[in-house]
Amino acid sequence: MIDISTQIFFYYGGMWNPCLDVLRDPAPTWEYGLPGNGPMDLVADTGTLSFAVDNSKDNTAGLAGYYSPRHTNCPAWFSDGLPVMVVCATHDSDLRFYLTTEAGEYLTTEKGEYLTTEDISSAATRFLGYMTTARPTAGVFNEAITEVQCVDWMEYASIQKLGQLAIQTTKRADQALTTALAGFAVQPAATDFDAGVETFASIFNTDDSTKQTMASLFQKLARNEGGGYIFLEGDGTLRFDNRQTRLATTSSFALNATGTTPMNELEVLWDRQDIKNRIEVKMYPARVDTGADTVVWKLQKTFSLSAGASLVLTCPFRDPSTGARISASAVVSPLVEETHIKFGTADDGTSHDLHTLTFPMVVGGNSAEITLTNTGGTAGYVNFIEILGDGIYTYEPMVLESEDTTSIAAKGERVLAVNLEQITNPNTAKAFATTLLGKYKDPVANIERVRFLANFDSDFAAAALTVEPNTRFSIAEQQTGIIEDYFACKLKFEQIGPQLWVEIVPAPAGAAVNYFIWDLAGHGWDEGFWSF
Repeated sequence: MIDISTQIFFYYGGMWNPCLDVLRDPAPTWEYGLPGNGPMDLVADTGTLSFAVDNSKDNTAGLAGYYSPRHTNCPAWFSDGLPVMVVCATHDSDLRFYLTTEAGEYLTTEKGEYLTTEDISSAATRFLGYMTTARPTAGVFNEAITEVQCVDWMEYASIQKLGQLAIQTTKRADQALTTALAGFAVQPAATDFDAGVETFASIFNTDDSTKQTMASLFQKLARNEGGGYIFLEGDGTLRFDNRQTRLATTSSFALNATGTTPMNELEVLWDRQDIKNRIEVKMYPARVDTGADTVVWKLQKTFSLSAGASLVLTCPFRDPSTGARISASAVVSPLVEETHIKFGTADDGTSHDLHTLTFPMVVGGNSAEITLTNTGGTAGYVNFIEILGDGIYTYEPMVLESEDTTSIAAKGERVLAVNLEQITNPNTAKAFATTLLGKYKDPVANIERVRFLANFDSDFAAAALTVEPNTRFSIAEQQTGIIEDYFACKLKFEQIGPQLWVEIVPAPAGAAVNYFIWDLAGHGWDEGFWSF
């Protein structure tokens, strides 16, 4: 058996500090990765980490309530947003480790006392996030602990609005990600983006900047890439894998059930619900104005602005005929005083005798944001604002289908509908539909989860310390007849005393699934026909 230690660090005082008050019971657990192994599970969920710390006077600080926020004994750094990191390594390295007993005592290995800050670069970071919840127990009769919950960077992406991003043309998914992230208040620890295979005619043209989150953009880009994946690795790196990445990977490790097995649990399911024998992809054709003279937003009611006052207006673009939401390109900016905006002493809709209004504007794909500031000493009325540009009008979707009539006749019609908002070439949309049909028209062994003990031997310890979403690995199990390759989707870790347990939700990757590349000769869409 291999000794593996897990240590949790808190970041404060300008450095990562090991927390020696983490308890073994309840066991520290963390998970991250893609939500599942379905065809549209392309973007990671928010990763989570849970553990408990000793909140009694027996902790390393010798202070009861040390981990109770707002307690007089609690340090200021132990609060919402505290950066937290999980580090794992094997004992056969030159690192120093600790194990915490249930009583809060510290056991040392022959290597030393604990993993130091300087040793982090030599170990594996298995989770990076920040604290969101601290739940200290109350009363003198309860065990004095504080339960801590943390989330990773994907939580920021799930709540952060996209913001004002102007429409750009001929861009790949990785370029769109880079542009969107540039204005993001909280950045991931690092990024690792493949160059996207698909080049989109335009980006940010179908995104509602007032509502859409960064995670929603991730979903759209991955989907329109034709099967890209966006996720966080354990060390906090935001990764984008294009639609060809999985095809180019080989198996990193193997789980088998021969002899004494490290594969303790395997749940396999052959389920008709997983079959998709009719694929419908929807494209959204659009008409674009020319001349940049369409009124895409207009002030409907005048209002006053006091001396020195400032106001931010978000102006969603609308069809001047129907009032429906639209996108716009070639938006006229900056606004010109008395032509596009009027500010005056009279509330009459036309007065423009005051010239103390500043009005910088940030243009997005479907709205603009104007910051109005009255720099003068006299109150006035904003009487008129008009934003001009080329309206972009989306029509009813064009549906392209791919189906397997034999499967439909035998098992009934089982439909998967996919939106392709960024795709403008019908051949590409058709190729996407046919690709999905090839992968999901036949029943395959859907493994719901596989669980193994990382301590079993050095190979499995290495797998536990290196496996990430989209890592390819093999499974061999005689009773179920499974001898195939899979891709890791969702990962879950549990440190139970000295044992590190790893659970993987995998997706099929072997010969049972028809993977191909539609844009390479001999691997898909080729001169108007399909070659498999």
